[in-house]
Amino acid sequence: MDKTSRQQLLEALVREALGPRAEALSRRQLRTLANEFLRAGTESVQARETEDLREAARLVERAHQRLVRARKRAAQISDPGVPGILVPRRWRAHQRVMEAHWEDLFDIPGVVGCGLSYRVREGMETPERCVVVMVEKKVPSGKLRGRRRPIPRTLRLDDGTEVPTDVVETGEFRPKADPGSSIAPRGAPGENGTLGTFAVDLFTRAPMALTSMHLLHGVREYPGTPPSAQEFFFSTPAGAAPLGRLVQGTRTGVDAAKIAIESGQVTRDLPGIGRIAGWRPVDVEADRTISVSMRGAVSGVLHGRIRFPLTFVKGLETLGQCIVAAIPAANGDSGAALVDSSRFVLGLLVGGGEVLNAFSPIGDVLSTLSCDIPPE
Repeated sequence: MDKTSRQQLLEALVREALGPRAEALSRRQLRTLANEFLRAGTESVQARETEDLREAARLVERAHQRLVRARKRAAQISDPGVPGILVPRRWRAHQRVMEAHWEDLFDIPGVVGCGLSYRVREGMETPERCVVVMVEKKVPSGKLRGRRRPIPRTLRLDDGTEVPTDVVETGEFRPKADPGSSIAPRGAPGENGTLGTFAVDLFTRAPMALTSMHLLHGVREYPGTPPSAQEFFFSTPAGAAPLGRLVQGTRTGVDAAKIAIESGQVTRDLPGIGRIAGWRPVDVEADRTISVSMRGAVSGVLHGRIRFPLTFVKGLETLGQCIVAAIPAANGDSGAALVDSSRFVLGLLVGGGEVLNAFSPIGDVLSTLSCDIPPE
């Protein structure tokens, strides 16, 4: 409809609204009145839209405040033994399917992990829940060679449960540990890493430092079976200042170690981030894409977002379920604590690539190592 036709239609509507009174108006007066009607209607719609946006903003802010309170409450009631990752009921079928198939998926060359998330199409997230299959590099199906075979479009269980898959290029996941970071094993082969956070032993209530177990080369369990007679000590690189003695560590299920503090000040302050408020489990639904931070001994303070709250990652030894975050990290950052915007600890850095990195859920770490980070 051209401008003249729109003007004539508007004038006709004004005549109909005014009834017999419209006969007393000149063409110019009618046109002016029609334009006033149009302007008033436009302003009314804009005012309505503005009020709707304000109301939406108020609702978003209230929802955010409720979510912050809920996370604090989760931290207050989460005792050691609570799972490190919470799976809402609507995700549990996907979890069962993933846990049944992750080993088969890892047999496909190029697959580096799998997790729970929503399908992404053309860069946009859709409402479809799926099992995400992470690959080192995406290859079109027509160019697959040798043992490399296409990722199945769906995964099934014997009971008929079927869920879709989505393939995401993530790069390779590798343990992060190199000389030049904040703590290192002393008197034993190993690498430097990061002191993630402090905790308390559930039985002795003594302060403990938490970090990654893979810093000790060739040691998967401590104490071992039979218990190792060797004692492992950790120190800080600056003047090789002593930190403490390894009490317990494992690379089964989680990659974590606890060190009994023998010297140095125990603090909850994470430099550049703030005071740690405690810990909480990660929720597969509510914690997708939330902002997170960490401080690595090499990289300093880093910020990012959770990408996949529940994943299994190939290439990180016997690591169980973990959190994958889009947050950069360097060799030497291993053991760093991942925290949310309220400074609740979510996990400890294990390894990854340039962009995506994997973290052992702190709830699983604390349960395994019999520790706690009490809320303030």
